[in-house]
Amino acid sequence: MSTSLDTLPVSWIRPVSDGSGVTFRMYPSAARVQWLFPATGFPAQRFLRLIRPYSLPARWLKALAERGWYGGGSVDLEPDRLADWYRRVFGGTLTLADVAIYLGAEGALRKVVLAGTDRRSGGALRFVKIAETRPARAVLRHEAAMLRRLNERPDLCGMIPEVIESGEHDGCVFLVTKAGPLTPGGPGFSPEHWRFLTRIQKHTATQAALSDSPFWHALRQRLAVFRGQVAEPWMRWLNAAETVLLARAADSRFTFCLVHGDFVPWNISWGEKGIYVYDWELAADGFPRWFDVFHFHVMRRILLGGAPPWAEVLRWHARLQWAVSLPQLRWCYLLYLVEKTLHFAEAWRLAPEKGSNRVLRWMTQELRREVLAA
Repeated sequence: MSTSLDTLPVSWIRPVSDGSGVTFRMYPSAARVQWLFPATGFPAQRFLRLIRPYSLPARWLKALAERGWYGGGSVDLEPDRLADWYRRVFGGTLTLADVAIYLGAEGALRKVVLAGTDRRSGGALRFVKIAETRPARAVLRHEAAMLRRLNERPDLCGMIPEVIESGEHDGCVFLVTKAGPLTPGGPGFSPEHWRFLTRIQKHTATQAALSDSPFWHALRQRLAVFRGQVAEPWMRWLNAAETVLLARAADSRFTFCLVHGDFVPWNISWGEKGIYVYDWELAADGFPRWFDVFHFHVMRRILLGGAPPWAEVLRWHARLQWAVSLPQLRWCYLLYLVEKTLHFAEAWRLAPEKGSNRVLRWMTQELRREVLAA
């Protein structure tokens, strides 16, 4: 989740060298910039609260920054369009010295986040996501619509971002939300995570045979479109998994419901009401119930290490006594691997030089293993 200032995600963040710019500190380094912090009166503790590292190297870097050491150096940014954006989304209440800029993870869906902070307390006030490319604009519009819908549910108040405003400006789509808690949720799954998932699934669950479900028909349509466009080795295992599911799971009944879509440790904080979950751009209705559980353990395994995902799911199945048979849960895991392998492959196709290769390779290997085991 890093970038270089040679390839910025939006056109209105532009380095200048003529002395007219506003100075920002680059974090954690000039070669791998994640954050830009205002250098004016630079109160390190104020902005470092926004960073929630999970890996050991990232925690070391934050600890060094808290003691005043920054390896990234400084960069001057062109101020006029930055100031225009700040006026539009913060209404003139925050200055260039009050807002940190997160540059986002490289890839087709990359977005910038402006984090407005309170000068006195140092706490975050608002988060503003901004998307410029066509795919990123589409998913941000989707996230805004999904959050507005979920904000109408009193049982989710204080557990998900509250939308203040969304719209378009300067060729971009933006979403402004109230800042939620920043206490890291930690790398592990817990009964609290499961309670949150059952809460968001409430009122949306339906049952159907796989072959009759809109999810399955949409997935097969995506596979058919993608099959005609690429000939990568992982396409073989997507095709094989589809064949296995058609032959052995088509008549099985599954529970389909609303899922978050990117339920991972770094999108989760601890708040007053339990866990608080950010980043709803991949949320979707009508997905198999266990997708978020699988995704949590798969992405943790790929990016943070830990036990194999299926072993972790089996452990939680026994501990929480989930009302699903192990064979059906295994078919659901294969469905998850097909959908997510396809998702990361689609993202790779949009921007083959960026992002998701490590995740896509792992997904393909796990998909192969599951197909052969079936």
